[in-house]
Amino acid sequence: MKTYPKHPKILSEGTLRVEKIASLKGNTLGKVENFILDVTAGRVALALLSLKGEDGKKFFPAPWVAMELDTFTCLRSQCR
Repeated sequence: MKTYPKHPKILSEGTLRVEKIASLKGNTLGKVENFILDVTAGRVALALLSLKGEDGKKFFPAPWVAMELDTFTCLRSQCR
């Protein structure tokens, strides 16, 4: 069985582009479509989320600091 670091220091963009964004209650909201970078600070500023609604897909920017990454699930899915 592979072991994974508890909190990786760096991750590829493909690892972070997850298919499922969930609310704190576990409800699926949508997925990460893209990232907006703060090039002067050298960090991800926003995640561009696509959310499916009754009238189609809508895009919303979400502050990266407001997101919580489930690194175990994220990394495990890359090994399949």
